[in-house]
Amino acid sequence: MALLPLGYLVLTLAFTAVLALLLRRPGAARPGVIWGLAAGLPVLAALTAALDGQARAARVLESYVPAPVNVTVTNGRRTQALQLDARDAACVERARRLHSEVELRTPGQPVQFLNSSVVTGALPDPRFVQALTLRGELECPNLRALEVRAK
Repeated sequence: MALLPLGYLVLTLAFTAVLALLLRRPGAARPGVIWGLAAGLPVLAALTAALDGQARAARVLESYVPAPVNVTVTNGRRTQALQLDARDAACVERARRLHSEVELRTPGQPVQFLNSSVVTGALPDPRFVQALTLRGELECPNLRALEVRAK
């Protein structure tokens, strides 16, 4: 665990200990103090979790080497071979993981990635895509969500 999340974890545990001590002895503290400690705990816990997630994402991305990938997309009988840059490949991987139907703008014509599409090729590891998303480093300007079709 990185230093900053560890510091917030210690602070959260200290708040919890003080609150537990005060609750064991009724009348030892004013209600406002109890309320303040109880209200601060979820905020501290959320900050601790967020900072730890950012630190873990940074560690995962240390070994990430963005590279273009070659994939083949099959929609029914239509097959298209594509070379995607690292960002577009990561965006496609995220869309597939989230079961989103999207359209990728390419220099030729747009390519649809449907839930029924078969994609062969090496898309980036989902761990890297999740880390990029968590860090706010994954932007997908070439991807457009498709309208949901009535079934």
